[in-house]
Amino acid sequence: MFFTNFLIFILLFYTNFILRAESNTPELMFLNQLEKYYKDYGDYPIPLKTKDYFTDYTKEQKSIKNEYLLNLPKFDLTVKTLVYAKMDLNGDFPNKNAIKSYLKSQNPITPKVLLDYFRPKILNEQFKFQSGDLLFILTHNSDSYIYAYMMNSPYSHCDTLWIPPEGNPMVLMVSPIRSVVVPLSDYLLGVFSHNSRFSIYRHENFDVKKMNQILKTANDRFSNVYFDDAFHRNTNIENLDTFLKAPCFYYCAEFCYALFQYVTGNEEFSANTFVTIKQMYHNRNLKVPEIERPFIDYSENIARKENKWLIDQSFFIKSKYFHQIATYNSHKTVKDFFEGK
Repeated sequence: MFFTNFLIFILLFYTNFILRAESNTPELMFLNQLEKYYKDYGDYPIPLKTKDYFTDYTKEQKSIKNEYLLNLPKFDLTVKTLVYAKMDLNGDFPNKNAIKSYLKSQNPITPKVLLDYFRPKILNEQFKFQSGDLLFILTHNSDSYIYAYMMNSPYSHCDTLWIPPEGNPMVLMVSPIRSVVVPLSDYLLGVFSHNSRFSIYRHENFDVKKMNQILKTANDRFSNVYFDDAFHRNTNIENLDTFLKAPCFYYCAEFCYALFQYVTGNEEFSANTFVTIKQMYHNRNLKVPEIERPFIDYSENIARKENKWLIDQSFFIKSKYFHQIATYNSHKTVKDFFEGK
């Protein structure tokens, strides 16, 4: 009798241990966070997390940003200034009114949306997160739609997923507002802006251990990541010891690119595609002014010669080395979506 009771005790203890262990998987921890948000907000957007994650730049940090811009090649800054002035997102734009009407008629992603999407996949063991997964989002505001339209992309932003030892999936988010490390649930539901759509892409074969090492290093030193407003390409990571030990400037896709360039040993991993300044003008329904054409032609020739094109989402989503493992809403480019293609 004693032996039977002892076996029952061991069985119950083992079962409880397994259940508790399973509940600590990254996927179930993510679901638990979504459940909490669903309990509070249901099928409504959660309040944005701006107050939780945003802090004003200190005087020293502002000085670092200003010094970076002052030390950039003046020609590059001149061209970018000309381009940004013409790309004014507040000006007239093809389908601008249609975009605004669409945003008013559609709700952003809610806790219910994410639970309905992820719960069956995770509980049926059809889906697992992995460090190095790339997250693509289209935020629920007209500026992001217009930017994606201009870039002929389905998305306006991309970031990298990290699974830390404690298991809760985190996102290293390089943002113009503030670069922060946030839980995946917050990222998809909205940190500084709500989202309209998302996709997750995974590289087919890379050194996961090496990726975890650099993501942990990035997490520990993320206060040194500043958003590169000048979009000046600099993707060379020499080694972990020096990576982010001092202030570094990246834009979102550039940071993702730099990580994979380091992890893959600079092997080919991205698509041989890019969006030129002239293509941006064309998508923006603008003509290149004759007075600016020599500057832009020269800039594009340098980019072609040095292979320093603007890194955008197409580098990854059109690459044969990445495949889509999750997507919500449309995967069409914003341009095609509103032009009915």
